[in-house]
Amino acid sequence: MKGLLAKIFHLQTSDTSIIPRAAETPMEGPENERTLTYKEYPRFPKIYLPKAEELTIDSSIFANRVSTREFNRTKSIPIKTIASLLGQSAQDSERPSGEVGRPYPSGGASYPLEIYLSVMDGAVDSLAKGLYHYDPQKHTLNILGDFESEGNNIRKHITYKWAKEAPVVLIFTAMWDRTMKKYGDFGYHLVLLEAGHLAQNMILVGNSLGLGTRPLVGFHKKEVASILDVDLETESPLYILTAGWPARVL
Repeated sequence: MKGLLAKIFHLQTSDTSIIPRAAETPMEGPENERTLTYKEYPRFPKIYLPKAEELTIDSSIFANRVSTREFNRTKSIPIKTIASLLGQSAQDSERPSGEVGRPYPSGGASYPLEIYLSVMDGAVDSLAKGLYHYDPQKHTLNILGDFESEGNNIRKHITYKWAKEAPVVLIFTAMWDRTMKKYGDFGYHLVLLEAGHLAQNMILVGNSLGLGTRPLVGFHKKEVASILDVDLETESPLYILTAGWPARVL
């Protein structure tokens, strides 16, 4: 491993000895109870999304998966399609055990990821241009406002021109303490892995809905965090996924 910082990070966060072995020595105390936490915007208006569509995913979805960088920006996306993308990928649901979970694995079922959407003008039916936050418990969008003005535009801080012009940009942020309070430094690894799980969900669900998607990490974290009004130490922008109708049929 050549990168010094990468090596330090890898070594300092690779200690698995702190992982609780519940089957051998059950941990006790309220801090170890399985409780989901949610980021809320109680003073912001909400949009109640339609129920996610039932999907049938066959093997062609996996075989034909491609990353899309050319989008059709003249054809708007129905709100039900965005609702299905979010709902089938990340919405809370009750399991047969009675516990609440999401459609992707999470270390300690801590679910540290938050999802924001930057929507272009006319990109999604019934959604104005602006910034939104997805609530996976209520299946709603919190309207954070038109933060996409020229001087305060998340897209300005994305490296790639094609991504700046994508109809929808989904930003994943990490609420580190949700996982690291249980797993310590090793939890950092788990959060990064979880971002990949969620992104793959959205990519495959998006393809099944006919959407083109493309993940990227080429953006300026500090500037994006400032626009989202989050503290980098407690909630960090981690991953971006672009979405829209592809310019060419997948």
